[in-house]
Amino acid sequence: MNITPTCRYGHGDLLKVEEETKVWGYVAPNKPTMMFLGNLFICTTCGYTEFFDDEFELTARKATNEHT
Repeated sequence: MNITPTCRYGHGDLLKVEEETKVWGYVAPNKPTMMFLGNLFICTTCGYTEFFDDEFELTARKATNEHT
């Protein structure tokens, strides 16, 4: 399921930042062995950015399989 996040300041849908050579992720501070993958979205009006996982099931499955 694909969901497009919206700007928290009311400017509408955020634009997905797509770069073929990069994967966006972060490491949880309380679980340093886990990495969460997602997509970076930006508001073209104000620059608000949001890290959002629009493919949760696929990402969670990949992360689980890589660590087992």
